[in-house]
Amino acid sequence: MRKLNLFTALIACLLLTFGCNKTNLAPNDKSVNSSTNDKSYYCYKCTYTLGYWKNHPEKWPVSSLTLGSITYTKDQLLQILNTPVQGNGLIALAHQLIAALLNIANGTNDNTVDEAIQDANTLIDGLNILNGGFLAPSETSELTDTLADYNEGIIGPGHCD
Repeated sequence: MRKLNLFTALIACLLLTFGCNKTNLAPNDKSVNSSTNDKSYYCYKCTYTLGYWKNHPEKWPVSSLTLGSITYTKDQLLQILNTPVQGNGLIALAHQLIAALLNIANGTNDNTVDEAIQDANTLIDGLNILNGGFLAPSETSELTDTLADYNEGIIGPGHCD
């Protein structure tokens, strides 16, 4: 019976991740659940990079995101993604935060970056990214790198091929 439940979970995982070339099955994840006798197994999608989301807005699962305490429309988010970093850590962080939030909205697991996302939102709270907001790269680089690692599949569920 346990093998049958695991097999059913695997099939459900494959069906739910249609459009993403990599799937994962792991115990104690927060996404789609199929219970077995003594453990729960879950399926979750892989991640896409910043470049993917920037170049495929038609694939976005949402039409707005909140960064810090400011909600930005899809057009505004695309404007942010097309803004060169030019030494502004806020822009660099916003780029990776947008990609991470889109990945999560698309169904990926956020366990490895949940704290980094909270810290990033706290750091940029009240700063308007489109109206001259600035943070030194030294203030944002660790969070930016963590979110980039997630989006690129170095940490977390893995990158979509």
